[in-house]
Amino acid sequence: MITLTTLVCVSGLLLGSLPTAYLLRHADTKLAYAAHALAIQTIIGLLTGVAQAFGAVAGIDNGFVRLLVPLLGLSYNTGGVSVRFLYEAIARDRTVVVMGDPIYFVLLAIQVGVICLAFVHLMPRKEWPVKSLRYFIIGILVINSALNISWPWWGT
Repeated sequence: MITLTTLVCVSGLLLGSLPTAYLLRHADTKLAYAAHALAIQTIIGLLTGVAQAFGAVAGIDNGFVRLLVPLLGLSYNTGGVSVRFLYEAIARDRTVVVMGDPIYFVLLAIQVGVICLAFVHLMPRKEWPVKSLRYFIIGILVINSALNISWPWWGT
């Protein structure tokens, strides 16, 4: 059973990618490219969480809860609708709160890893079509996360 501590650790790892990517911003290494990919996914997840807390989901009136939603929902908003659909297809009991199910985190790790590998492969290339492909992937990530904005990951 995943506890709140595990959820906070996963969110902390995602948030840890932000300063790592900043520190490695001038490096041309595979680690730097992976850190940038992870940071991009984290920023998209945080922005979706902010939109979720401050408008997209009705019923959040407490200011403190509004501040927690982007952080606690980071892993769910980063995974977006693609991980959600896979999770719902695999999970046998849909009444289980996703926060307590490790299957979700495995699916999230697979998606984040595939995106990081794609960026590791694409980042060293500077020619026009490849650069456009990177922006296309970022656009897909934004859409993926935005489509998941109304999903009650905290349970219904």
